[in-house]
Amino acid sequence: KSQEEVARVGLEGLDETLAREDLEQQLNAAREIQQRLLPRSLPEVPGYRLAATNVPSLHVSGDTYDCLHLSDGSLAVTIADVSGKGMPAALLTGTLQASLRALARVTNDPGQLLEAANDALFESTDPERFATLFMAVLNPDGSGLRYASAGHNPPLLLRADGTVQWLKPAGTPLGMIPEMTYPVFPVRLDAGDLLVA
Repeated sequence: KSQEEVARVGLEGLDETLAREDLEQQLNAAREIQQRLLPRSLPEVPGYRLAATNVPSLHVSGDTYDCLHLSDGSLAVTIADVSGKGMPAALLTGTLQASLRALARVTNDPGQLLEAANDALFESTDPERFATLFMAVLNPDGSGLRYASAGHNPPLLLRADGTVQWLKPAGTPLGMIPEMTYPVFPVRLDAGDLLVA
């Protein structure tokens, strides 16, 4: 090979390396932004102990959780999974989270929140893109919660007395069909009960 060919191959390799490093930097920045959208700490709520974690399988993901302060002062805990992986799912996750935070200032009903979020997501994306979501509004007296679900995996309630109960799955995933309704279910919680979502 001539020196010219060797230099050209070397430059192409350098271009590929620089492009990979640039992509890696962008993905790391996206991951940092997505992690900042998660609650920095969970609120202290009398009668409850909250714990949450998010570990994406890629740099960024469509999985998220949040704590929303509703219009009546109560707290809603959400967990969501947007279809797909990587950057498209992460972008849709940010859109969904922003919608829910804005809507939480208007209503304290989890069913109405999911209805409004569903319509907003349906209008802003293709029906192939959707999100499952579980939302629980904690009773301020520590006695339990009200929940609505948009096609999310049913949470598991482990009672202190050893009994186990899956919460009813209900509702269509968000963004698939407009003008859906989401039923709200009450759940009593006793001391020592554990809800896993």
